[in-house]
Amino acid sequence: MSNIRQKCLICPKWGVRLKSGSYESSVMGTITDILGKVGNSREIAHYLGVYEATDPHKRGVIKVSGACLQGESLEKIAEDLAHLQQVGFIPTVTHGWGAELSTTLKESGIDTKFVNGDRYTDEKVIAEVVKIAKRKGDESKRRSEVIFMASRHLSRSIAMQSLYEWDFNGKKPELLDKIVEKNIKEFGPGLEDTAFVWQIIKGVVEHMPKLDTIIEKAAPEWPIEQVTIVDRNVLRIGLYELIYADKKEVPPKVAINESIELAKTFGGESSGKFINGVLGTVYKEMGGEEEPSGKKDKKKEKEKDD
Repeated sequence: MSNIRQKCLICPKWGVRLKSGSYESSVMGTITDILGKVGNSREIAHYLGVYEATDPHKRGVIKVSGACLQGESLEKIAEDLAHLQQVGFIPTVTHGWGAELSTTLKESGIDTKFVNGDRYTDEKVIAEVVKIAKRKGDESKRRSEVIFMASRHLSRSIAMQSLYEWDFNGKKPELLDKIVEKNIKEFGPGLEDTAFVWQIIKGVVEHMPKLDTIIEKAAPEWPIEQVTIVDRNVLRIGLYELIYADKKEVPPKVAINESIELAKTFGGESSGKFINGVLGTVYKEMGGEEEPSGKKDKKKEKEKDD
């Protein structure tokens, strides 16, 4: 937004400091009456990086006081943000810890002092801030882990659907890349890292003859061509991760459980049990000691009941 003449203002209804400027567009002119680009430059770079394909005149970052995120103030903020999105503007909201810090200080019996509107910070206050920061960091880490796992699950789903479609159409080499690209676009439009999808696809295709041989040995009553297309491709993905993936990145139990979930989602009623049985057999032959999919816990519960 370097081409915009900047000015500072205070938005009374939100109680936050904003930066705003005049835009040639009348719509943007209305928007900047209440919203502009503010905050830590690193935070702004991070959030705006997500929207780098968007017109920079249609995006902005707003920092809201933590105390405003409640009651009528929160409702008003939500209404305004919804309006901004309706007119084509992409707002990113950040907020402070002021209200939470005040509550924490009060619970700890520490008086809150303000000088010219700024909180007076001594060693006791800093100690409480560090505690909050650590807690926030732990929460952020947990959220990141959940997001990472959800992203990986989506990638496996796209890989499975792509292998299914490719297998159904006769496994013609010239079709594979087109199928994968189409499915990523259709089923994973918000997927930032597609490398994991391609890693699974290329790994399974490269090792498919060996993977199919292992499946037939682990389930001798089921020749590979008699296994349903969904089940055999779920097994190929599971075995590829079980045998070839970095165990630190994809632990065996994760590879097995993720395959079971794929089978339950895309396969038949008995697919989950079939996948669990085949992968469990292979895992034991590999020297695995732990039973997959929480069987140990269920067994312990049954023993307690008995």
